[in-house]
Amino acid sequence: MKFNEMPGQGSGPSRRVRRGSAAALPHSSPAFAAAELADPRRKVLLADDSPDSLVLMELCLRKRHDLRLISARNGKEALEKFNRFAFALVLTDMEMPEMDGYTAVALMRTAPGGAEVPIVALTAHEGAAAVQKCLDAGCDECLSKPVSMAGLLAVVEKYVRQETDTAGRTE
Repeated sequence: MKFNEMPGQGSGPSRRVRRGSAAALPHSSPAFAAAELADPRRKVLLADDSPDSLVLMELCLRKRHDLRLISARNGKEALEKFNRFAFALVLTDMEMPEMDGYTAVALMRTAPGGAEVPIVALTAHEGAAAVQKCLDAGCDECLSKPVSMAGLLAVVEKYVRQETDTAGRTE
């Protein structure tokens, strides 16, 4: 699977990623341990139940940014990590097992400092009603899948800045 940037059409498959390669993502690697010490102004939580989507987002963001990425495979895991670490940004799928993104986002917003952390929904649903459902859950923005590289990078640039003060909780 790979990103294939198509103006106005999002990203389609174009970069080969070995299925199951999400095992090497930060939550199971030395990078995860290092994330505990990372500057929270550069830390991003990626929540998606698709290992391929997690790998693609990680590849896209690591290529262009000095970010500390922490991944979660469902809403429950995302909420646990949100409560453990301070983040500059959360990018979350809204349809996940164990706990969906809508519930996870609503609970994140009630956590100490959770109201200040930008949360961007990633959803396969389109239309005003789908966007409104994400906003009602507590998301600041909504990106439709497939997410374009340009769209993903733009939202990260919008919310993650080296010079800003720490968003949300302190470590």
